[in-house]
Amino acid sequence: MVYTLLLCIVLLTLLRIRLPYRFKSFLQLAYQSNFIKHYNRDIDRRHLFTILTTMIHLLSNSLFLYIWLRYFTSKNSLQGFGGYIQTFTLYSIFVLGKMWIEQIIGITIKRPLEISNYVYEKLVYKNLLSLYILVCNILLLYTLPLTEITLIIITLSIVFLNVLSLLSIYKRNSSHLFGHYFYFILYLCALEIAPYILVVYAWIDF
Repeated sequence: MVYTLLLCIVLLTLLRIRLPYRFKSFLQLAYQSNFIKHYNRDIDRRHLFTILTTMIHLLSNSLFLYIWLRYFTSKNSLQGFGGYIQTFTLYSIFVLGKMWIEQIIGITIKRPLEISNYVYEKLVYKNLLSLYILVCNILLLYTLPLTEITLIIITLSIVFLNVLSLLSIYKRNSSHLFGHYFYFILYLCALEIAPYILVVYAWIDF
């Protein structure tokens, strides 16, 4: 786990040194949307900054999920580095697969650009949220007591921040989203709610 934290810190340092303006604008996304306005273009979705922040997102969120699962389950398969790799692989497939499905839906309903922009904005906000989760991981591993109440409080704070980011995205894209109520409600049920319900049921059965 310490190597995961070190890798995330190294990637953050690299971004801070190589792309200082973009990195500063990215951090300011917590209270203003200039980053989205400046970089919400097709080329920026393939930019090194997006790729590395997504990697930090996958590493950091997988680590928190691994800590969470290891505390609340007694499965030997989740112990050690192999357990983290398993968690990282499944989480990455879930996140990237969900993005891929969303892009296909955008093409199917003939709204590829709008859906692509929406998916990109969600990714950027989730990448930013992963920095908060990274700090939480460090605190859980080296400072805070690893207890049920601590994990629940951090989890609820993550859910709250994620909801705030989604509301910000919905507000900014209201002209596109709310102009197609049926598709929007269908999307929320199928891709924003159902996958997480399925994951919860899978974890309960696990």
